[in-house]
Amino acid sequence: MKFEEISFVSKGEVKIVGEIVYPTKKEPPYPLIIKLHGFPGDADKILENELKLVREGFAVMAFDFRGHRESDGEFSFEGEIYDVINALNFVDGLKNIDQTRIGLFGESMGGGVAICVSAIDSRPKAVCVRAPVFDTEYLFIKKFATWFKPVINMMRSDPIFKLEVKGIEKDEIFKNVKDEARKFNPIKEISKLKIPIAIIAGTKDELMQISKIKNLFELANEPKEFIEIKEADHNLTNFIAYEKVGEALFDFFKSKL
Repeated sequence: MKFEEISFVSKGEVKIVGEIVYPTKKEPPYPLIIKLHGFPGDADKILENELKLVREGFAVMAFDFRGHRESDGEFSFEGEIYDVINALNFVDGLKNIDQTRIGLFGESMGGGVAICVSAIDSRPKAVCVRAPVFDTEYLFIKKFATWFKPVINMMRSDPIFKLEVKGIEKDEIFKNVKDEARKFNPIKEISKLKIPIAIIAGTKDELMQISKIKNLFELANEPKEFIEIKEADHNLTNFIAYEKVGEALFDFFKSKL
């Protein structure tokens, strides 16, 4: 494997920092999976499930969304959508990537972003999401007092989270996220997708309930797959469940890209 640090500029002149891992046992151009993390997601950008894809001949790209860890800017759901679009712009210039075989893999917040991007950008050819933010208006507006605001307040009180995500200390985040939720909502965008989609959900996920994710899945066009992982919670703390997600991820992209 070959690891390469990358950076690119996103909307608002925001510097985004990430990395690409390339396989070394196969010749380029490589199919590419772009991993989109959750809120705040893992500090380690590329984990074992993604490294399995590299061992099978995929290149994998991951980066910190704006306002997260090494990247500049402040948290913004809409901004994250533009971060992915600009990541695709960056990839356009890479000769060792097969531009016809690009997939998105998004988890939690990144899953909602992946759906919204795939609805407006034709460059992704397949998308897989795990435990996605399924309905931004429901989660960020209707459930604001019992879901989003308590999450932000918890993060504000945790010194580690305060280092992970920039901008959460400002009260403007509440108004901004509501405005962005109305503008970009996965449950309204998913029917626009014209590419294969797989949605992975866990039976023990209390944050993104499987019943709500099934409602999202019903609105997707074919070809589509719903993959239910037994014992999987939101953060995949069960190792067997984590491995099953990795298997589903590989099987989907191997067959669709």
